[in-house]
Amino acid sequence: MRDNKALLWFYLGPLMGGLSAALVMAAALGVVSALVAALVGPCVQVITAPRDEHMQFVALFGEWLGPIITRFYGESGISAGDLLKQLPWLLVVLALSKSVLGLAQWFLWERAGEIISLRLRDDLAGSYIGLAPRYRRDQTGRSMEEQLSSGITTDVKLMREYLVHFYGGLPREAFQVVFLAVMLVMLSPKLTAIFLLGVAPAAAVGSRIGRVLRRRAAKALADYSQLTEWLQQRLMGIETIKHYRTEGVEIAKMESLTTGLYERFLRAARVKARTSPLLEAFAVVAMVVVLIIALRDINAGRSTGAIELSFFSTLGLLSQAGAKLGRYLNANREGAAAVDRLRSLLGFLQAHAQAEVASAPRVLAPQSRIICEQLTATYPGADKPALKNLSFSFEAGRIYCLAGPSGAGKSTLFNILLGLVTPIGGTLRFESAQPVIGAGLAYMPQKVILLPDSIAANVAYPEAADIARVEAALARVGLTELVAGLPGGVQTHVGEGGVGVSGGQAQRLLLARLWYQHQPFVLIDEGTSALDPEIERIIYGLLRQLADDGAVVVTIAHRLAAAEIADVLLLLNHGELVTSGAPRDVIASEAYRGILG
Repeated sequence: MRDNKALLWFYLGPLMGGLSAALVMAAALGVVSALVAALVGPCVQVITAPRDEHMQFVALFGEWLGPIITRFYGESGISAGDLLKQLPWLLVVLALSKSVLGLAQWFLWERAGEIISLRLRDDLAGSYIGLAPRYRRDQTGRSMEEQLSSGITTDVKLMREYLVHFYGGLPREAFQVVFLAVMLVMLSPKLTAIFLLGVAPAAAVGSRIGRVLRRRAAKALADYSQLTEWLQQRLMGIETIKHYRTEGVEIAKMESLTTGLYERFLRAARVKARTSPLLEAFAVVAMVVVLIIALRDINAGRSTGAIELSFFSTLGLLSQAGAKLGRYLNANREGAAAVDRLRSLLGFLQAHAQAEVASAPRVLAPQSRIICEQLTATYPGADKPALKNLSFSFEAGRIYCLAGPSGAGKSTLFNILLGLVTPIGGTLRFESAQPVIGAGLAYMPQKVILLPDSIAANVAYPEAADIARVEAALARVGLTELVAGLPGGVQTHVGEGGVGVSGGQAQRLLLARLWYQHQPFVLIDEGTSALDPEIERIIYGLLRQLADDGAVVVTIAHRLAAAEIADVLLLLNHGELVTSGAPRDVIASEAYRGILG
């Protein structure tokens, strides 16, 4: 999206039918408000007048509005008694119309705000899921997780308020101002001109204050995002903080961040606080001048009390609507800053979503295997390739283990196999012994995160759960007794808001998923790091069974115990394949001792 308006109109477009109706209602609301204000003077006049007194419409509504009512009514005036009978009904109808129009217009914009918030959150999350790992930080170095968290929560909320207030509330108040101003002109053009000249400087002041507030709001939102990310990181690393006894340092850092955030918000609040008083001060001065002139006109017989009372009632409503406009503009500066952040974030995510997804061909073959030929991959800004000219064939029925020091290229090769990184050179091909659904690849990451859902849903993800298969997979990883003891069995919720499980139990649930899926290609990144030796042996048996069933199993491990269960150990260093072979032979080699010994 090239600008904020393009972003908003992209989401507003599908809702324009209802929003057009809301706009018409806002205009009608302005007309009704102007009519109500114009009736204030006649209402007071008719109460104090004798019932048989004939009242001229020109004397009640002025030289401009009076003739219009005369043509509409068909007579130049009406008796006070007849007018007294008709006014209550007219006021009731106008009041009900105003309430219904206001409620309907508000509801339509609230509904639109919720729908757009939902769609924007979906688009942000969907774009982030497709983001390649190399783009987890933007050009300034800020993490995408931090920006996504702030965007989906704070920024979307501010954007929703911006839509409801600026695109919904501000036009409503603008119509009120326009029609009330028209009514002022019709009641007394001279007094209206004097009042507008008095409040003209307020527009320039309000515009300048709005620009300042937008800048300060943007800085405050950036500080809030930084504080949120910092708190998340510290809460996740609380054990490290306790171990090194750096509580004082972290508390001081938090106080510094919160103090800075407080000062940012306080600066923005000061700007907001002085806007309405300034605008109201201009209005009050102008109204005093107008009142003096109006009293002189009444004394000189150039106007009537009814007309002037309607004029000042209309002026009072106009001042209230103008003050609301000022508040909407100030509040929406924060919303505009949030929309700007969302536009930048969504633009970045969409520009780089799926940008590096490898589309390695899948073909049918007598047996499954993964063929790598001269694979080379380089990360942006790196002087050397993370993977260089790697050629290897991973065959069905065997367990492969990738070993090597940090930066050897293990994770890069895994990311290429997973389709997260596109190599700049070489080819990658998956051959399967049978047709597969999707990628035909099962993966278990090093960092285990369970879905906030049932055990069955976690095991079967992303498929619909087949309970018999789920129970068989749980039995295969030794979780039958644990699950049987839970109140809901396989339907017990785990993860956030559910039953807590240990790290080893969570890993076994993901390993159960591997067994449930029974895919021809299985990738495991340190999948047994949290298991005790007895369960570790069970898991190795599971991997063996998957391989014996015809799967290609590839693991990453930094421990000898994990490497020794493999059929083939691949030793990588500086992005190159140094040697491969039986684990005992590789571990006993000089190359292994030179790199990892």
